Amino acid sequence: MRITGGQYRGRRLRVPSAIRPTSAKVREALFSMWGARILDSRFLDLFAGAGTVGLEALSRGAREVVLFERRGRGFADLERNCAQLAESGWKVEAGVLPRDLARMPSQEKFQFVFADPPYDFVEYDELLAAIGPLVAVNGDVAIEHSSRCRVADSSRSFLEADSRRYGESRLTVFRLRKRQEEPLSGGL
Repeated sequence: MRITGGQYRGRRLRVPSAIRPTSAKVREALFSMWGARILDSRFLDLFAGAGTVGLEALSRGAREVVLFERRGRGFADLERNCAQLAESGWKVEAGVLPRDLARMPSQEKFQFVFADPPYDFVEYDELLAAIGPLVAVNGDVAIEHSSRCRVADSSRSFLEADSRRYGESRLTVFRLRKRQEEPLSGGL
């Protein structure tokens, strides 16, 4: 697996056999949708696997990338890929999703979130609810999932901005709805 764009274009990443990495075609489509908005952004890569999407974001100019993956057989490869690609700008977090997203600090929001859960994953409502507090206003959340299922946000915190099929994969992009403004306290 290689990085397809940006300053680390062509660099190889180690991908364990148990991981289904995001294809180059889907990554190209994703970063074409987001374009120059990725520059100087904060990017969260959930179910990061080997880190191909998060590291692609870093290569294309994201300021900071957080890669979140369950500790297991491929976790060492994820850390190795990050360390071999860049000295800084990335952080690896271990945990079970969506449950462990609650411990992520939500003070500085992410402009972009990418999630690529296993195709048998069913907790999309819980995942979107856990992501919501971490996303900047007008931030985008892209979920790669089986083209045989539909992912919708039952909480209505997000608007579906785009959905595209790439063979067995579908990429559904959500945009966080604007949060209600806090009413001003006090009177004249």
